[in-house]
Amino acid sequence: MNLKSYLLDDDRGVSPVIGVILMVAITVILAAVIATFVMNMGPSEEQTPTASWDFDEGTNSLTIKHDGGSAVQANELKVVAKSSSGGSEEVYFDDASGVTGSWLSSTSEYGSSDQIEAADTYTIVDSSGSLSGNGAKMSTSSTGGDPGQFSDIEEVQIVWESAEEDKSDVLATWEA
Repeated sequence: MNLKSYLLDDDRGVSPVIGVILMVAITVILAAVIATFVMNMGPSEEQTPTASWDFDEGTNSLTIKHDGGSAVQANELKVVAKSSSGGSEEVYFDDASGVTGSWLSSTSEYGSSDQIEAADTYTIVDSSGSLSGNGAKMSTSSTGGDPGQFSDIEEVQIVWESAEEDKSDVLATWEA
């Protein structure tokens, strides 16, 4: 046996070293993937706001109050009034809707950064047979006809629609 050729030509020592390096690399990558799922470091899904709402029915009016919990972005909220005839009206609180009067926090249109917070209120009023909210007629978007007078309303919903995802949820419902 030639010692010189044995030392220079033998590759058996390389194989275990490469195997160990590959195993360590695979273990590190696997640990990183598992840690991402365990620690919830992946992309987060927008959560529905956890807010409490109170409804106060008056004569020909309904006042909706944010009663506590998380603030809600104004551009992600709408009030939907549904009538017994199947019609509904929606009011959006953002620049595009043209709704003024708002939730008593300002007298101008809501912007995309405005929030509806605890103690803010919104009132739906029957004025001359036409529904309005804080002075703004509820006619931004209607389906199946105008709900008409307050006495025709069977249900009012506060609906949250995510501005970033295709996701919505009913936050509160009032029924006549």
